[in-house]
Amino acid sequence: MVRRVQARKWRWICQRIQIGEEIMNQEQVHGNWAQLKGKITQQWGKLTDNDLTVAEGKLEELSGRVEERYGVAKEEAQRQVDEFMREHNIKKA
Repeated sequence: MVRRVQARKWRWICQRIQIGEEIMNQEQVHGNWAQLKGKITQQWGKLTDNDLTVAEGKLEELSGRVEERYGVAKEEAQRQVDEFMREHNIKKA
């Protein structure tokens, strides 16, 4: 049940991500994933290509992979992903 609620929450957030002035829906985030992958790899070098393929456009999955690879708490992984989004001008609506 908790996982289902979290998945809905992240779908809602992904649908409202903004880059600059343009609001991005889930498909656009997915479409820009190739560009973001390079930046993500620079930020978290321990993430494998497989990690990024599995995460492809899903922020919850990305924070989960950061949590797993770096051995940090869930909240810390989420904080890092949020900070990454701010640094790269990706804003939540």
